[in-house]
Amino acid sequence: MILIVDTREQKPYSNIFKKLKQNYLKKKLDIGDYSIKGFETKFSIERKTLNDFICSITRERQRFENELKKTKDFDYFALIIECSFYDIKNENYFSKIEPSRILATIFNWSVKYNVPIFFVDTREGGALAVIKLAEGFMKYKNV
Repeated sequence: MILIVDTREQKPYSNIFKKLKQNYLKKKLDIGDYSIKGFETKFSIERKTLNDFICSITRERQRFENELKKTKDFDYFALIIECSFYDIKNENYFSKIEPSRILATIFNWSVKYNVPIFFVDTREGGALAVIKLAEGFMKYKNV
């Protein structure tokens, strides 16, 4: 399995993939930040920092929702947010938006768009989540 890292990804997990001995290549992806070679239109993961996610649900909400709508034809699409639930609860971000509004969006969108949303406390945890989700896809969804 070879992972694909979008060339536009601003904080790629490339160095962590190297450390974990995960094969990857850089390539422009139409949807998401990570995919699997040969499954670019079937499997995708979007990575966000907490502040980037907040921007995506406030100032860039319409654009981001349009992106989520495009994922309906994917066999698997997930969103990884680099933070903990407690980072939101304790307002460890650069916005005045209330934690309850952020959490409402996360849980509502996971149902509305059928998108699993994972909290990862560290970048290494995010990279590991990408690898394990890709392995799960190859095991259970690869026809």
